[in-house]
Amino acid sequence: MEKETYDCTIIGAGPGGLQASIYLGRYNRRVLLIDRSGGRTWHARKIENFLTQQSISGKDIIRTGMEQARRFNVAIEKGEVLRVSKNNGNFEISTKTAAYFSRFVVVSSGAYDNLPSLESYDRQETRHSRKLAPYGSSCLRHEGDVYERYHLDPLQL
Repeated sequence: MEKETYDCTIIGAGPGGLQASIYLGRYNRRVLLIDRSGGRTWHARKIENFLTQQSISGKDIIRTGMEQARRFNVAIEKGEVLRVSKNNGNFEISTKTAAYFSRFVVVSSGAYDNLPSLESYDRQETRHSRKLAPYGSSCLRHEGDVYERYHLDPLQL
């Protein structure tokens, strides 16, 4: 039995991957969304001013997006993509448990922190990255409904 070939496979179900899957599904494309779960958005307790939302949790964004994608017949698989390769003009996307075939692939897998291993670097102080900023930098910090500009310290070795 020949495996189904999707029009597009999207790797990652954060806001970008979900948005892509929803639009492709809406236009009647055969879409597969593969997600390992647990990304940055999922862990965000409160996201403010996300489109149409004054305040929403990351979990609610992901849950709502998944429901919306399913309404457009997007196939959703949980898993970690181990390899993407080109095979006879299509992409082969491999996870631990299965292989999928697709004409196109969108990678929307988010970001990972690449934190230095320095004695003076406090890994718990990543919220505003104060110790890793270039000398003299500043940024806007958002707490509730208040924005404040604060100075970032240079990297101290």
